[in-house]
Amino acid sequence: MTVKEVVPINSGKFKVIFEENYSIPLYKTEIRRYNIEAGRELEDSDMNEIRKTLISRIKNRILYLLEDSDKSIHTIKSKMRFAGYPDDIVDEVTELFTEYGYLDDKRYARNYISSMSVYMKKSKKAIITGLYSKGISREIIDEVIEEYEFGDRELILDTLRKKGYTQESLAEIDFSVKKSLISMLLRRGFEYEEICSIFTGVFAAGGYFILYLPTEAAERATACLQPAVLRLG
Repeated sequence: MTVKEVVPINSGKFKVIFEENYSIPLYKTEIRRYNIEAGRELEDSDMNEIRKTLISRIKNRILYLLEDSDKSIHTIKSKMRFAGYPDDIVDEVTELFTEYGYLDDKRYARNYISSMSVYMKKSKKAIITGLYSKGISREIIDEVIEEYEFGDRELILDTLRKKGYTQESLAEIDFSVKKSLISMLLRRGFEYEEICSIFTGVFAAGGYFILYLPTEAAERATACLQPAVLRLG
């Protein structure tokens, strides 16, 4: 492969760009060892040695990252690519780590769900969104999420209690406060229907049946409190 350009990353590290639209990060000592400079064509033997060096470096970096906590495959790949390592080598190493069980998206998803539902009190919807952001596939999410039961209603009531409200006391607060609470719960990922079911009881207890009118997402908090009020006989 022919070197097109050698770009400094910092005082001791460089990005070596090849004419074949391929780049790798190397340290200054490696640049000297392989006599890398613009216009020079590297022998296959040199490229093989460099590849082994990069594979070893990526392995060590991944092991270091996993010491702190489990990571998704997507997260690991993203960090390695951000560090400048080429896709083909990153894929090769992550496949090896997956084969030996160091990386396992199903295990990661289960740990994430347990942590977010038990300790962080996140809703099912928020947890699913979080898993997507970690690069977990829809197939794995659908499979693993079925293993858990989510008490979103209790989480909503617990969240309201922490704000100083019981379901019964909601009837005593202003419309604007109710709207603010509903908006807050929606932002935390709780389902609109579950939230409104709690506020429904507030009005039904006063002898009214509240018919909630479906609206656009931006108006949901208002819709939950804008009733078509029908007197119960």
